[in-house]
Amino acid sequence: MFDKLYSKLNTLATETKAAFYEGLEDLSPEVLIAFKQLSLDSSSDFDAVKKKYRHLSKLYHPDSGLEKNSLKFIVIKDAYDVLKYHFKKGTV
Repeated sequence: MFDKLYSKLNTLATETKAAFYEGLEDLSPEVLIAFKQLSLDSSSDFDAVKKKYRHLSKLYHPDSGLEKNSLKFIVIKDAYDVLKYHFKKGTV
């Protein structure tokens, strides 16, 4: 009984993992991390990236007064720079 259940769960996990990674093998890890840092799907276009960057940069700008925001702002800025470079280069 447990063997059948384990087998079904294993099959479901494998299918889900395959569906998640479908189409991502051609993207570099640097780009995937940048998409994740901006909380975006890897199929997003540059307009969506720019919109999300502007929203997050206003939210975490260092002038907002919290010191931890400046670190998050740097991460967001670096992620945006990586994606902007790869979109301009045409590798996304």
